[in-house]
Amino acid sequence: MAAAEPVGTRSLQEGAVPVATGGGFPPHLLSEILENIVAGICVWDQDLRLVTWNSSYRNINSIPDKVLRVGIRLAEVLDNCAPLRDDARTGEELEALTRKMLKEKGRLDLDRALADGRIISVNFHAFSDGRWLAIYRDVTDRRQAVRRLDASINSMPHGFSIWDEERRLALWNNRYLDIYGMPGEKLRKGMTLAELIEVSIGAGLDRDKPTTEVYELYRRILDETAEPGTVRSYERTIHGRVINSTYTRTAGVGWVVTHQDITDHKAQLRLAAEREAALQQQNIRFDAAVNNMPLSLSMFDDDYRMVICNQHYARIYDLPPELVRPGTPLADIIKYRLTRGTHPTEESVDYFKHRLDIVKAARRTSRRSNFRTAAP
Repeated sequence: MAAAEPVGTRSLQEGAVPVATGGGFPPHLLSEILENIVAGICVWDQDLRLVTWNSSYRNINSIPDKVLRVGIRLAEVLDNCAPLRDDARTGEELEALTRKMLKEKGRLDLDRALADGRIISVNFHAFSDGRWLAIYRDVTDRRQAVRRLDASINSMPHGFSIWDEERRLALWNNRYLDIYGMPGEKLRKGMTLAELIEVSIGAGLDRDKPTTEVYELYRRILDETAEPGTVRSYERTIHGRVINSTYTRTAGVGWVVTHQDITDHKAQLRLAAEREAALQQQNIRFDAAVNNMPLSLSMFDDDYRMVICNQHYARIYDLPPELVRPGTPLADIIKYRLTRGTHPTEESVDYFKHRLDIVKAARRTSRRSNFRTAAP
């Protein structure tokens, strides 16, 4: 990487860089170190005037070579940087905002969205003498990956959240907020379980319970699923809806939790169970009616397999239990009757063919026959 030697080295030799160089450490080596750092590095004094910088700072921000010099104000540099996207503020306005943020927070962490589509991360860190170390990184790919991840998790039909190894909220999606009715602006990465519970109670959840009781409930869940590889589900009623939360403990990540509204699913299961119970009751009544008929009854489908028969039918033809089950072929029943002798005495030879012909022709017949029953 080409070094900005005329500027960077001169400023180092003047002792402007607030980096310890004692013990005979050559300033030109420090300059080489700065030049080989991929991130843009620069130092601003108490009045936000430039002290030193590396080539990456100039390249990342697309600053012309002739602009940078020791003592130039931040406002002038900002006026000569790559333009921001959808932001027409002047360098003076941006410098005033920077001063305000540094005064209020003692540091600065923000992203600059450039008109060319790049996103530059800017971080200011304070030195003890009042000067500032500023670090600039091109985080375009990283931010785009985050946006894709956000789009992915927000397209999920169920709620999603991650609690890290320190039991702090690391990630969530919009469906998670919808399910629990929590305002998104009240959540932040890194908030503790106790802080989230305060937000949830403020949103109307568990208002009838002491905060400590709600906290202990969720703390116990995390304790119960603390072993990596543990997967466990819990159900709670929230705002009249049944929510199933599945906690998956993943080593190195924390707790991955899915939150699914299963109210409609449980209602469908309940309705299906009620229908099944009603059908079983109907079957019991039907069986009782069929088996208490004074006549024998049998029914076969289009494939000549048994659909139903009553107990009287089985007794008349001395049929064993395995031949009166639904699905039994009519041919098997007739062959058994021929073997046992439970068929009309005058049709012993052609009975099998005769009965199949009647069934295939779908003819309605009525006749009286004499049977001989095989000896036991």
